[in-house]
Amino acid sequence: LRSPAALGALAGAAALCVAGALALAWPQTPHGSAGTHADKPGNGPSCRTTRVYRVLEDGDILDSARHDIGDVHADDVFRLDRAPTTRPYRFRDYGHVAGSRTKGYVDQAKLKAIGSRCVDDDG
Repeated sequence: LRSPAALGALAGAAALCVAGALALAWPQTPHGSAGTHADKPGNGPSCRTTRVYRVLEDGDILDSARHDIGDVHADDVFRLDRAPTTRPYRFRDYGHVAGSRTKGYVDQAKLKAIGSRCVDDDG
């Protein structure tokens, strides 16, 4: 690492690692920042932060008894909700598709995190 070329290569690799880490920390959607600033209800006492995901492929929404209660489709926005105290699935997240009132469990492998948002207690 005594040559200027080796130091330059090392510095370039370090910069690339930092840029990659920042990209993971602030994921982007096709329309810009993943933050959903426009639909934040405010920072009042009933506001809580929840994770937001993009559905990668079609799948089922299951209830805690493993019944198929709905569907998710590629590019749907899935929002986590407070899960019931029991957790019947190891690799499914509890929530709902934006614009739907059906709450249930979706396979984590079909979800990609796109950020978080502040919601009131009604979701």
